[in-house]
Amino acid sequence: LGWWRPLINLAVRIITRGRYSAAERDYHRWSVRQAVRTGRRILTVSEFTKREIVELLHVDPARISVTQLGVNQPEFYENITTYQRSLTLDKLGLRRPFFLYLGRLEKKKNIGLVVTAYRQYRTPGEQPLDLVLVGQPGFGWEEFEPLTRQPDFRNCVHVLGWQDYETVEILQVTATALIYISQYEGFGIPALESLSAGVPVIASRQGSLPEVLGEAAYYVDSEKLDNVVAGMKKITTDNSLRLTLINLGRQHARQFTWDETAKKTGQLMLSTLAN
Repeated sequence: LGWWRPLINLAVRIITRGRYSAAERDYHRWSVRQAVRTGRRILTVSEFTKREIVELLHVDPARISVTQLGVNQPEFYENITTYQRSLTLDKLGLRRPFFLYLGRLEKKKNIGLVVTAYRQYRTPGEQPLDLVLVGQPGFGWEEFEPLTRQPDFRNCVHVLGWQDYETVEILQVTATALIYISQYEGFGIPALESLSAGVPVIASRQGSLPEVLGEAAYYVDSEKLDNVVAGMKKITTDNSLRLTLINLGRQHARQFTWDETAKKTGQLMLSTLAN
């Protein structure tokens, strides 16, 4: 927008009597409030987000229904061939086992702790896993991005940016473990997808994650560096734990299908129209 930006911000502030600017955050605040004010029924993806809507936006809980999301089921990931994996990994330059991070590279997702914990995890003399970061840069990434370009990180941290669905699915099924230690999460679909893919998930207990992942994830304290590092070492050295989590994850993911999501959504829409 160049020099138009301050003029547009000023115009929005005048029209909204100082409540909003033209910034993305203010747009989201406005659009959410508008939606909850005018919508007859609100559908959300977890009990956690329902509580947030009630507490922060003061909506009657009777107007809110939870329709959890679905994921590809284990059979989908089992059909990904060795050839597909090799082709994708070669294209991306991934030649060693790796931890995977999926999501926006931002503070809310605790990306700084992911990178810092990984650095401490890499004990000299061992054969540690690489770290693969997949997602668009977001708020706060510029603070931690220089760490990934330091000499001791250059060949083991792979910042891949945005990737298409097929590439992400192959990375999910190939990873040794997913690191998903968000500070705030409304659902956590990448973590649930990884469970379905048969990949152990290192997760935080923030937001909706305990609700969505149940007992199928390995939880760490997302505010304690040493605890996250210990979790990374545990998940890669304890084969019994890994097998247990893989089995639990696949079973747990079967509760989350798109057919069930569509069925419940349709029922709620019909009942709302009928009333």
